[in-house]
Amino acid sequence: MRDECLPNRSCAASLKSREFTCLVIEEDEAVDAETARIARARLVGRADAARLWQNFDGFMRVAAVDAAPAALPAEAQTTLAQACGAVGLDGLRELLAATARVAASHVDRWFAERA
Repeated sequence: MRDECLPNRSCAASLKSREFTCLVIEEDEAVDAETARIARARLVGRADAARLWQNFDGFMRVAAVDAAPAALPAEAQTTLAQACGAVGLDGLRELLAATARVAASHVDRWFAERA
C-alpha cells in the first residue's frame, strides 16, 4: 500500500494531522495517472467541503447562535465570509450552494453505482 499526499490539506488518514490529504492506493491496484489525478481532486474537494462546513458551522454556533448570517453585524458577516474563503455574504452563499451541489452529486453517484 502506498500513500500519496498533498501538502496543506486536511488529512483523511489521521485525525491528529491536518497537514496532508492522503489517498491510499493498494499496491496491486492498477491506477493510471489520470485516474489518480481525478481521485486526488475528488478527495481534496471533499476535504475542502468539510473544512468549509466546519468553518461556517463553527462560526455560526459561536457568533450567531440562532441568527441568520444576513442578520449578523457587517463586521461579523465579513469575518464569516473570510473564514470560509469567500468574499462577502453573497460570495459565501454561492460557495455554500456550489459545494452542496457537488456533495449531492457525489452522494447520487455513490448510490447509483451500488444499486
